[in-house]
Amino acid sequence: MLLKKSTLKVVLLSLALGISVTSCDLAGLGGLIAKQPGVNDKTSGDTKSTDLAGGFTKQDPTKQEYQDIAKTAEKLMNEKYPDRGFMITKLDEVYTQVVAGMNYKLICEFKDNKGTDKAEIVVYKDLQGKFSITSEGVIN
Repeated sequence: MLLKKSTLKVVLLSLALGISVTSCDLAGLGGLIAKQPGVNDKTSGDTKSTDLAGGFTKQDPTKQEYQDIAKTAEKLMNEKYPDRGFMITKLDEVYTQVVAGMNYKLICEFKDNKGTDKAEIVVYKDLQGKFSITSEGVIN
């Protein structure tokens, strides 16, 4: 059975969103999906509403929300490495990834008792709001 492109898009998007598409009106479902801001609305400009589980989405590192995440990362790094005196000096880039919770990938400049460098730190926020560091490393 061949599917129209629009029907195939609805089925694929439905699968990505976890919606069951067994025996429903696909045109009606497509209408519901099209009304979600940012999904099929090319005029929206709201990139956050299109976040789905999967890849990372680039964010604005100057937003207060991400500055706060950087402070949390700094605190967590100092708990993990108490003798280093870790301090983020500049937040260069931020990426978010929707998972069962949220991943925040921070590209930042930092200093510690070993000197200054650039790092990639991934901070995970679980569904209860608890933060943890899932990976960190110096990058060139």
